[in-house]
Amino acid sequence: MCVRYTLDELAVLLQGLKVRAESYETWTSKVRAALEARGEERLEFSLLRELYTQVSSSCDQHDQL
Repeated sequence: MCVRYTLDELAVLLQGLKVRAESYETWTSKVRAALEARGEERLEFSLLRELYTQVSSSCDQHDQL
């Protein structure tokens, strides 16, 4: 049987994946709330742009890996 990762390495990889998934969930929750907001609860355009910048820079970092 050919094994690519040890159990220790696999645990580290899974932890990294969990962190990325939680980060994505947090970001999507913020975006969803921003898009559903009405009236005074709406976000300023600069804050929406900041959310976009967060995901854009995150994608660039993952592409470099």
